[in-house]
This record gives sequence, C-alpha cells and structure tokens, in this order.
Amino acid sequence: MSAAKHTPGPWRVVKRSGAPTGLDILCGGNRVAAVNGGLPREEAREAALIAAAPDLLAALVDALERCKFLGERCAASVRVPVSAEQDDALERYRAAIAKARGQS
Repeated sequence: MSAAKHTPGPWRVVKRSGAPTGLDILCGGNRVAAVNGGLPREEAREAALIAAAPDLLAALVDALERCKFLGERCAASVRVPVSAEQDDALERYRAAIAKARGQS
C-alpha cells in the first residue's frame, strides 16, 4: 500500500478562538479540520476521533504488516490455514486503510 498523503500527526483539538462553540483540529498551527454545530459533548467526541486519525491509521498499517509477517512465518513452518474470520478481518483492515488514504 502506498504512503499516506495527508497532513502527518500529531493532531490536537483546541477550542475555536473567538467563537462560543466549535472545535478545531490542528497540526502545528494549521487547522486540519473543524467540528461545528453539535452539542458540546458530541463535538468533543467527534473532534477526538478526528484528531486520533493519523495515529489510528499508523497503528492499523502496523497491525496489518505484523499479521502478514506472522502469517508468512506460520505458513512456512506449520501448514495452518487462515480461517474465514481471520481473512475477513484482514480484508477489513485493508479496506479501512484504503478508505483513509482516499483509495476506495
């Protein structure tokens, strides 16, 4: 899979300056995203998820690579078939990574 083409993390959530509501997600001093119009708790949860996106993507890419590495090692030493559930999980990982990279 190709490298990410998004603003690299870390991203952080800050209260929008000069506004009674709304949160900004920043990388350095640049706004990456904004959350507006919800209840304060909803805005905070949505902003936290958005701010975690680069870390979540990196962790998922790492997990997929580790799964591939372990699968190759297991396949080489013990002929253990991958279960349908495991195969489905790996496909969901790939699909989520592609979606995050704008490839789906």
